[in-house]
Amino acid sequence: MLIIGGGASGTILAAHLLRNGPPGLRLTLVERRERLGRGIAYDTPHAAHLLNTRVGAMSAFADRPDHFHDWLAAQGTPGDRDAFVPRHLYAAYLESLVSSAARLRREQEECISLTHGSNGRIAAHLADGRMILADRAVLATGHPLLQAGTDMLERAEFDPWHAPLPESPEARVLIVGTGLTMVDRVMRLLEAGHRGEIVILSRRGLLPRVNGPSRPIELDRADLPLGAGAGYALRWLRKQVRWHEGRGGDWRDIVDGARGHLALWWQSVPPETRGRFLRHARRFWEIHRHRIPAPVAARLDTARLAGQVRLVTGTLLSAAEREGRHSVTLRHRGGELETVEVTQITDGRGLLRDPEDHATPLVRSLVDGGMARIDALRIGLEVTAEGQVLPRPGTPAAPLHAIGPAARAASWEGLAIVDIRAQAALLVSRLISGDATTVEARRRPCG
Repeated sequence: MLIIGGGASGTILAAHLLRNGPPGLRLTLVERRERLGRGIAYDTPHAAHLLNTRVGAMSAFADRPDHFHDWLAAQGTPGDRDAFVPRHLYAAYLESLVSSAARLRREQEECISLTHGSNGRIAAHLADGRMILADRAVLATGHPLLQAGTDMLERAEFDPWHAPLPESPEARVLIVGTGLTMVDRVMRLLEAGHRGEIVILSRRGLLPRVNGPSRPIELDRADLPLGAGAGYALRWLRKQVRWHEGRGGDWRDIVDGARGHLALWWQSVPPETRGRFLRHARRFWEIHRHRIPAPVAARLDTARLAGQVRLVTGTLLSAAEREGRHSVTLRHRGGELETVEVTQITDGRGLLRDPEDHATPLVRSLVDGGMARIDALRIGLEVTAEGQVLPRPGTPAAPLHAIGPAARAASWEGLAIVDIRAQAALLVSRLISGDATTVEARRRPCG
């Protein structure tokens, strides 16, 4: 078995295969980073970057809900199951799941292409020229770092996670977007003692809601608005919230209860309806679904009240660089124009980009070779509800699956650990059902 990608998705899948797969199963995991478990979400050493979910909900195994909590205690970091801990601790936890596994072969290299041979096997071509053969492969590539594009915000210097801090702590900076990426960058600036103005620009001005105690409501599938339009589904959700709050409940209970059913609704409607959701309801859903810890929200609110963080509802019209600074023109929602000088611009608009315009070499090879195709809404690779990667019409399907963000087009969700661990468990059961033989990746030189 070959797993491509060693972030959260790939590491959790490997842990599930090692735990529940056949005794003779051997795995090869290809990841270019030195450490496992460190995709975009957890590749941060900064204490200000907290998990957005409580410790008690972050176990890699659904049947062992305290697994992460117990690991923290064993590392000398005991705490409340309702606590929000730094994300670098979770990265270390993920790595510990597979670090001592003798049946896991680690290849620290980038996979640049995949091919499907006439013998049914998959060949993974690595950047150093080597090739790995496998009977089956899983794409666990997570959120790929954006490739450079023509958009003025897509240059490397605007990278929200790896751009250096401004040289002067008094500098004014601009962050475009108000999602979790923005929160990460603001917390990094504040942690470093930045004192200059932080301007946040967004078309709608919607900020992530605050996480709080939640007791997810069990929703009956028969009551779900399956097949309904995006507007009707949103009105249905608001109606459930009003009903629940009228009984003294919290809106988070409904949102968290509905979260697990979004994939069912997504798969029950045509692409046109999904597209309307992405255009009109996505942001509303995301600010309630992907919440931030109360300590982070409090720090952000304090900076806003002090005037250091300023939220502008509007659009970016232009940005001209001059002598290491950027002169940007903003149009406020009411039509007023504002020109400000900033030292740094950060692209915090999230990770949803056209998958072909920003394709990695691996994705490009899959699409060009016919092993995969882009979904109708251009979210990513088209996959079945079970994670099977769909080929170009007329091309035989390869034994290729996807998990986590790589499979997002099938359900829109699937980004949270609770979703990834469920996908991993399902994928393991499907991959090993009816197959008692050992699935082993083999390596040989090219040529």
